[in-house]
Amino acid sequence: MKNYETILKQLSETYPDYTFSYEPDIVCSNEDVRPAIRLRIIIANCTHQFFIFPNTTWEDIARRINIREYQFQDNICAVCRNEAESGMVCHECGNWQCNVCAIGSFRSGKGIITCPSCGETSGHQLSNDFEVEIYAAYVNRKLFSRA
Repeated sequence: MKNYETILKQLSETYPDYTFSYEPDIVCSNEDVRPAIRLRIIIANCTHQFFIFPNTTWEDIARRINIREYQFQDNICAVCRNEAESGMVCHECGNWQCNVCAIGSFRSGKGIITCPSCGETSGHQLSNDFEVEIYAAYVNRKLFSRA
């Protein structure tokens, strides 16, 4: 994958009507911990997020953006069907869910968020309810501070 500055430039040229930002992040799944870039895109006043990994292709990025344009122009969460200003995107299928539903998935999965569309999971199984609530509060702050 090209360096991230080049990707951001290509995104801005290809999608001039959208606002893009990114930051380094780490993605944890049941199998591993991978460095990634969290990409944020503002489409029709709604913030969408997904991760870019070193092996992510330009076609993957464009497909995810096109899914956002087509499926969620109305800012409706695929889970609760409520209007939302920001949410999370499954890095596998591009399904979008609002932050409230993502945190609900995190809590019910005890640290693991499961995509309601494709079943892809991310996160780590937490050992007790106290840990779940501590991390849910952290995730809640992190998500809603960027909304």
